[in-house]
Amino acid sequence: MLSRRIADRLHLVRSAFPELILQACKAMPAGSEVISVTHGDGEGERYAEVIREKAVEASLAFRVHRPDGVKDWNDVLKVAEAGSGFFAHSLNKMISACLPFALGECLV
Repeated sequence: MLSRRIADRLHLVRSAFPELILQACKAMPAGSEVISVTHGDGEGERYAEVIREKAVEASLAFRVHRPDGVKDWNDVLKVAEAGSGFFAHSLNKMISACLPFALGECLV
């Protein structure tokens, strides 16, 4: 029974997601840019598309930032723990995406 209750709540969150994103976009200052940092898989692409639609509906610029070569941001951290320079490269990309914004206004 517990798993059914959790599934019902997840369904509620997923169904409310587009409206929540739209509300957040409408609360942003004019001229803001929404940067989506979803997973690099099919589900991440679907979420990024919903975010893009809502950003456009709110007349905001939009772009996607995904981890290179791995499925999600947790994988980036795992590679970093293994001693690769991959994490530094991805972190630099994320920081570069924020440069147009003042500190505290970056939505990465």
